[in-house]
This record gives sequence, C-alpha cells and structure tokens, in this order.
Amino acid sequence: MFESILLTFHRGRMNVSHVIKILNEISTQLDESHQFPHIKKALLSQLFEFISAHTLNAMLSPSSKYCTMGTSIMLKMAVSEIEEWGQGKGLSGNELAPIRQISDAMMMNKPMLADDGIRAEVCPALTVRQVRKMLQCFKPDEYDPLTVPPNVIKQFPAGNSETDHLVDTAVVKRPNFKADGEMPMWKAVQVPRILLDNKAFAFLNETK
Repeated sequence: MFESILLTFHRGRMNVSHVIKILNEISTQLDESHQFPHIKKALLSQLFEFISAHTLNAMLSPSSKYCTMGTSIMLKMAVSEIEEWGQGKGLSGNELAPIRQISDAMMMNKPMLADDGIRAEVCPALTVRQVRKMLQCFKPDEYDPLTVPPNVIKQFPAGNSETDHLVDTAVVKRPNFKADGEMPMWKAVQVPRILLDNKAFAFLNETK
C-alpha cells in the first residue's frame, strides 16, 4: 500500500529505513524498466510531495500525538536522511519543506512564531492555520516540559473549518511526463505496480 512509504511512528520512533527501502525498490524498478531520466525524477518528486503532505496531515490531525519536542527532533533527523537520498536522485529537497519546517517550528520558542517576519524565515511553507494547529496540538514531554500559553495561540486567526489546515492530497501537483519539445510518452511509461495499485495515483492509469 502507498501508506507504507509514509513516515510512520512506532513506539516513538520513525521508521525511516523502511521508507528508504521502498524508495530504493521503486527507483530500482524505474531503472530496470529503462525510464527516461526526467520521468523517473518526476515520479520520485511526486512521491516526496505525497510523503510530505500525508505526514503533515498526520501530525495536525485532531487525534495527533506527534506535536512534541521529541517528535520534532526525530522528524528533523528523518527528513534529513530522506532528503539526502533524494538529492542523490537529483531532487531539490523542496518537496519535504513543510515537514522539515514544522519540525523547526516545534523546536523553537513558541511565542516567537507570532511574529510574521520570524515565521517567514523559519516556516514559509506553512500556513498561519497550520502553525496555529501545531501550537494547539503541542504537548509537553521530557525534552520540553513547557506548554504553549493560550495567549500565544490567540494571536493566530482561527480557521473557518476543522480541516482548513490540512493538505488536500487530491490536488498535490502531478508530475510532468512531457520532455521539452517532445510529444507525451505516457503509453511508454512502465510505472511500478506499488503506485498503480493505489487510488492516490489512479491518474497514472490514464492514457494520453
């Protein structure tokens, strides 16, 4: 299942090795099917964006228990490992910016996040609603026993709904399968079965 490549939490640890193992399997399948380099890069970039979107949603869900200092430390380490893997495949690393930046935001002095300039520097990929939700969900732990003062949260505008801070994964950017100056090569693409079997990537079954 696609969910198996998401960053997962198990007994307080993020299973990064499992994520990278599956990414390696997908990369190997793309190499063995002799895909065009720009198609392979587009698919991997798309996977990274889905990892980021689903992980951010998991952290900011109503029942989330992941907004803690301990989690932020593990998340930052996990993102660094996955970004390093992606850079080896030619990815920019911007795909994981939201979850990298939310880990930075959780690690800093929370009242400082009320400053627009500081947020623009620390977490520009996050919306004000997402930062507010993170502060609401933040829980004390052994690494940071302090709670977020209510007056800090009140400095952020409330959302219009219970879900307006979540990423709509249905509209996460689709990869571009057209090479410059070339006709679409959709029918020539042999996409790994691990993607085709997932509804989130149903568009890969379409013909152009």
